[in-house]
Amino acid sequence: MNKNQLKAILIGAGDRGINTYGLYALNNPEDLNFIAVAEPNPDRRASFSEAHKIPEEYQFSDWEEILEKPKFADISFIATQDQMHEGPAIKAMELGYHVLLEKPIATTEEACKHIVETSEREKVVLMIAHELRYAEFFIKIKDIIDSGKIGEIITINHYLNFHFWAYAHGFVRGNWNNRDETTPMILAKACHDFDLICWYAGVQPIKVSSFARGPYLSPENKPEGAPDRCTDGCPHADTCQYNAISIYLNFVQPRRELIFSGNKMLGYFVRLSINHQNILRLLFPPARKHLPYRGWPISVLTDDLSDEGIMKALKEGPYGRCVYACNNNQVAAQVNNIEFENGIVASLTMHGHSTKNNRRIRIDGTKGSLVGNFSEGEMQITVYDQVEGTYEPIKFKFKVELHGGGDLRLLNTLIAAVRGETEAYTKARESVQSHFISLAADRSAREGKVIEIKQK
Repeated sequence: MNKNQLKAILIGAGDRGINTYGLYALNNPEDLNFIAVAEPNPDRRASFSEAHKIPEEYQFSDWEEILEKPKFADISFIATQDQMHEGPAIKAMELGYHVLLEKPIATTEEACKHIVETSEREKVVLMIAHELRYAEFFIKIKDIIDSGKIGEIITINHYLNFHFWAYAHGFVRGNWNNRDETTPMILAKACHDFDLICWYAGVQPIKVSSFARGPYLSPENKPEGAPDRCTDGCPHADTCQYNAISIYLNFVQPRRELIFSGNKMLGYFVRLSINHQNILRLLFPPARKHLPYRGWPISVLTDDLSDEGIMKALKEGPYGRCVYACNNNQVAAQVNNIEFENGIVASLTMHGHSTKNNRRIRIDGTKGSLVGNFSEGEMQITVYDQVEGTYEPIKFKFKVELHGGGDLRLLNTLIAAVRGETEAYTKARESVQSHFISLAADRSAREGKVIEIKQK
């Protein structure tokens, strides 16, 4: 056994726990080894334990059981549902574990503050899974700002364009469809983006205002004659982009992203063939049964990933429901404005009805401007120089890593920080600022007033 290998426990074996953190350990056994897991779903718990060779005595059904034991590993990965973060995070740090905590940190300001203060008191590494800060694309933007090329920042405008079917998957049909029981979408989804804005501004936020549009996917907009489930013979199946059978069983959505022009087509061809093997399935439907895609989001539906298993899940579970009959109360769109203590003003527009999943950013300074586009298959930054009257496009090499390589760099940094080889790229005290903004924006949209952010 490698003496530098770190031992870890996983609390919450959902998609991130299994397919991001677990996969990292399997691919980097010299650095990380999961030796225990806590997960209430017995099938997921068994699957993770089998993959990581975890003995039965180190398989637990809930976080309280695994944290009843004295500390027996180096790191606790906490990937439970958002509203369940505070308890295991506090207990793990009090036991002396270093912690990788999924975002959001918690669902209230008080809980966020409690978690961050506990990490400082216990002197353990607490890293929040804000993986976009670790992506080459966003690091490059920060480097350009710090270089002074665009001068002093005047304004930051950021767009979070959430793919319509992914929005429906998570915030209409899925685990986050009820904001009162889980997390407001502005916190669950946009804390990443507020984190980037804070990073670029480099100072504390002081005021937030926000306006939100309520859910469009609601009963009053349900097409005439549509049943409550897509599996019940919907007359609109061929024209509805939210058809659950198309999204989950046939997975035809990537067809909408094919752009038949030059290098873009090649980029999508490579991405789809490497990531999903969907090119053959799309061009040659008979190949589907031999090359079925069964990754996210399909993997969330059921552990039986056969066609029959998926159809059963659609007929019986939440993901087969008509999107207009889910009683979701998450916003369809939200526009947010932020004032920082040095005078920088920023905006973030978030919505769930985009044809393409991407983030777009524009930063205007006293000497120039920066415009960036971050999306699957295409990443580019353009820097405009007002003094020289020139512009410089910066392109990035095609990558198949999730989140532009941010997950891999995040975990590499975690390993190095726990070993004492480096400090975390972003400290929890910084990460919490994005949560204060998110919660203030949610309050502003609900109460119709500007919210002052008091530093915690």
